[in-house]
Amino acid sequence: PSKQYNQAIALLEEQKYDEARSIMRSLGSFKDAENYVTNEIYYEEAVDLYEEGKYNRSAAAFIEYFYTLRSYNYKEVDDYLEKIYQKGISYLNEGDPQTASAIFQTLQTYKSNIGYKESDGYYTRCLYELGVQQFQAGKYSLAQNYFLNSLGYGDSVNYMKKIFKNAISVGDSITIGTYDKKSVSWRVLSKSDTEMLLISRYVIEKADQYDSNKYSNWKESILRNHLISLASELFSTEEKVLLKRNSLGDYLSLLTANQAKTLFSSNEDRTVILKLENDGSTSSAYPWELMPTEKKENGKVVFDYVSSSGNVESVIRSSGNGNFGVYIRPVITIDLSE
Repeated sequence: PSKQYNQAIALLEEQKYDEARSIMRSLGSFKDAENYVTNEIYYEEAVDLYEEGKYNRSAAAFIEYFYTLRSYNYKEVDDYLEKIYQKGISYLNEGDPQTASAIFQTLQTYKSNIGYKESDGYYTRCLYELGVQQFQAGKYSLAQNYFLNSLGYGDSVNYMKKIFKNAISVGDSITIGTYDKKSVSWRVLSKSDTEMLLISRYVIEKADQYDSNKYSNWKESILRNHLISLASELFSTEEKVLLKRNSLGDYLSLLTANQAKTLFSSNEDRTVILKLENDGSTSSAYPWELMPTEKKENGKVVFDYVSSSGNVESVIRSSGNGNFGVYIRPVITIDLSE
C-alpha cells in the first residue's frame, strides 16, 4: 500500500487527478487515503487552477466540490474564493468586464445560488459595461443583449432606446420577456420617433374561453384580464420600463382587424406556423385572435381573427360563454422617448 500511496501523491503533483483519486480509492482506509478521495484531491485541483490564473474555473471547482456536493468548508476554500472575488473586481476596474463577468457569474452559484457577497451586482455591472463597449464599437445586436440583461443599471434603458431608434427596422425581431422559461421574440410592425409597435413572432397560448356578453366590452372582458396576467408572467419589472402602457394602463393588447390587414404584406406574412413552447416548426398553422369590436349580427357577437391560412376573418358566436379555439399573439408598444 505504501508504494501505491506514494505513486498517487506523485500523480497528484503531476496534476493527474483522476488517476491519483482512483489509486487512493483502492487503498481504502490506509493512512489518509479516504480524505484524499473525499477532499484533498479536489482541493488541490482547484488550487492548481487558481495558481494557473484560471480563476473562473477555480471558483467553479471550489464551489462544486465543497459547497454544492458537500456543503462545508475545507482548509482555505473561503480564502481562495475571496481572492477570486477580489480578482474579479480588479479586472472590472481595469476595464476588462469580459473576464470579470465569467468570475462573477460563477460566484453567483455559491451556496445554492445565494451568491458570494455582491457577485450578483458586479455581474450586472459587467454586462452593462460590455454593452457600452459593444455599443461604442457599433455592434448593436450584441450590445442589445447585454443591456437587456442589465436593465435598471446605469443608463441601460436609454442605450436600448438608442439601439431601437438607430438599428432596428420594421420587420426586424427583438427579444424581451420570457414564457415558460423561453425567451419571447417580437416582430416590429411599425415605428415612429416616439414608439414602436411589435407583435409576438409566435403564438403564445390558446384563448380557450370567451364571454360574448362582455366580449365587445374590452375593459371587462375575460381576454383582457388574461392578458394582464400574462404580462406579469412575461416581463420583469425592469423590462416593463421599456414598454408603453395603452390607454387602459395595460402592457399587452391585440391587433385590430384593420391593423392585421395593413401591417402585413400578405396572408402568408400573417400566417404563424410556430408555437412558443415548441422547439421547432409544426405541420399546421395557428389561427390567432384580434381585438374585439362592438360588431353584432342578428344580435350575436362577431369575432375577428386571423385564420390558419392568414386571412382576416370573422365568426359569429352565440351569447354566453364558450370556446373560441384560437390563439393569443399579443402586441406591445416600446417607448422610444428619452
